[in-house]
Amino acid sequence: MPHVRVPTADFFTDVKATVYTEQLTLLDAAAFGCSDISELGLSLPGAEQSPDSVTFKHLSEWTVRTILAQSCPKRRVRIVSHFIDIAAILHQKRNVHLKVAILSALSRAPIERLQRT
Repeated sequence: MPHVRVPTADFFTDVKATVYTEQLTLLDAAAFGCSDISELGLSLPGAEQSPDSVTFKHLSEWTVRTILAQSCPKRRVRIVSHFIDIAAILHQKRNVHLKVAILSALSRAPIERLQRT
């Protein structure tokens, strides 16, 4: 996966959640299209990661980085609520894979610790 810059709060929330879901779904479909049917079973230790698991990890890490990059708590709240909107639309589109990636990012320890601030 290519390195993606973390967007600023204003830019990130200016783009509609539906645009993010459409683009993320296209990326996810391409990753699943590259998967071999044998990868749907049990994963073997030491085996290469499938493209869909790379997409999951990349989206999850990008979500965390985007939230933590904001220094102002109000901006963080806007970013988190935008990610929740994106996850809700992914749920409506039945894209469980990416919805769970975002929700798992929101439940990671660094994000959970933000509740104290």
